[in-house]
Amino acid sequence: MRTKRDGTQRRRGFALLYTAIALTVLTCFCGLAVDATVLFLVRAKLSSAVDAAALAGARSVNLGTDVTTANSAATGAAKSFFLANFPASYLGSQPMNMADTSQFHATFNQNPTSGLLTVSITASVQAPVYFMRILGFQNITVSGAGSATRRALVVMLVLDISSSMNDGSAPTPCTTMKSAAVNFVGNFSPYDYLGLVAFDYTAHLKYAPDTYWKTGNALANQINALTCNFNTNTTAGLHLAYTQLTGVGLPLAVNTIVLFTDGMPNGVSAAFPTRTVKDTIYGWSGGPAGCTSTGSTCLMPTCTTTNKTVSGVLIQGSGYAGMGDINGLYTDFDGETDPSLSVPAGCSEGSALRQTLAYIPATDRFGNQINWTGAHTFRNDWVFPVNNECNPNGTCADLGGPFSSNTGVASGSNFFPAIDPGTGKAHPYAGMWRLDQPTTVGAASMNAAADQANTIRGTLVAGKDYKITIHSIFLLGNGDDPVDKSFLPIVSNLKQIPALPLYEPTGTQPVDNPYYNSNQQTGQFLPATDKSKLNQLFAQIASSLLRLSQ
Repeated sequence: MRTKRDGTQRRRGFALLYTAIALTVLTCFCGLAVDATVLFLVRAKLSSAVDAAALAGARSVNLGTDVTTANSAATGAAKSFFLANFPASYLGSQPMNMADTSQFHATFNQNPTSGLLTVSITASVQAPVYFMRILGFQNITVSGAGSATRRALVVMLVLDISSSMNDGSAPTPCTTMKSAAVNFVGNFSPYDYLGLVAFDYTAHLKYAPDTYWKTGNALANQINALTCNFNTNTTAGLHLAYTQLTGVGLPLAVNTIVLFTDGMPNGVSAAFPTRTVKDTIYGWSGGPAGCTSTGSTCLMPTCTTTNKTVSGVLIQGSGYAGMGDINGLYTDFDGETDPSLSVPAGCSEGSALRQTLAYIPATDRFGNQINWTGAHTFRNDWVFPVNNECNPNGTCADLGGPFSSNTGVASGSNFFPAIDPGTGKAHPYAGMWRLDQPTTVGAASMNAAADQANTIRGTLVAGKDYKITIHSIFLLGNGDDPVDKSFLPIVSNLKQIPALPLYEPTGTQPVDNPYYNSNQQTGQFLPATDKSKLNQLFAQIASSLLRLSQ
């Protein structure tokens, strides 16, 4: 027979057994929880470290001179960032052998279609366990993977090497520009495509864009070899850079043109009709020999061969503020046939071209509009480089405003009048752009270059939108021919045209750019009056491009 005491003792026995079992189970769970927490913390730290390493690698591929050395430099940077974010023996983990690719590995893959570079980092570490050792485990392998992408850059430098860049100072603006441009390209990676166009009255392809531009300092050597002479065919320079950039064929890359200039464009490339009807308009420097004023007895000559065109680049000579002269003809690009060979009999070259050629056509060789009508009429009033202020170098004569505010200069218009003032009859070229006065060549050049920029920013190539951005750097006060303050902001598609304090009264406010296109890329417009600032301005553009590529 059982007693009450026997039952109580039996229940106490079961309670002790259950408690022992429960404590054992709880201890195991607690041990597993501790081990799991350690592993979780190690994995989280490892994931953070590989992400940082991938970003560091993507940002450091510019440190090599070719892809192999770039990958090596980027891998080194990735390892440094990894170790900075994952301290040795973190939470008791075993030290890593960074030379062992099974523990740390970096890969670099560039998509040949998009140019997108992917940097991938994998890492693994032996993390300690404590309570799991009773099951025979001493360490558990913890792995992490991270990646970062970097957009390819396709950058064309377009550098003004006109004669005004050699002003006799030491160092010259030409030398300073070259130094700044060399420093600029040094910021980029062998995965990036860089090229160089230089322009005077001809656009020169100095280096076609590729990814080998760092090898042997190939691109830097081309920049350093530039010499600055002659005139400013900005339109051809932009066009050549455009064809080279799109020729790389990476519409998803950061496609960019960086334009540097110190003055206004002054070259028009077109098929110019020869003068077939005599008139008495002969421009700033006079007409044929013996003519001192406009009159019916001083008729401009005609070509002996009629109904012809003369193709080439017509250049406004130096001294724009004093009306200068007209020179020609030249080629747009190296290797083209000498345009003087196309001059018909009886049509002289040199300054006489403005007498024997009839007018500047409405479009140039590249299809750019020269004669803007409708909403674009104010462009046709661009005649003088700045607006009613002196050049910072002290030159003040004829440096501001349209012809309407300078009626004592030339004819007072960019266009031939409806009535010939000498004959009193209808002018044979009424309404056409005048070719006989150099300031009109400058105005026509600005129109053509501005329209070329619009084409570059907005035209599809083979159905692909390259979303090209044009950044512009302007060295003011260099020579007597500073560009109209509206020109480069329009080329770069700024929403507003900024005031330039050295040209305009204090307190002058920015004005809206009537040609701003919200569907196109907006670039930077960086002006400077001090050539020593060029390095800073080029670096500013480099910094913005590198941010976009990350």
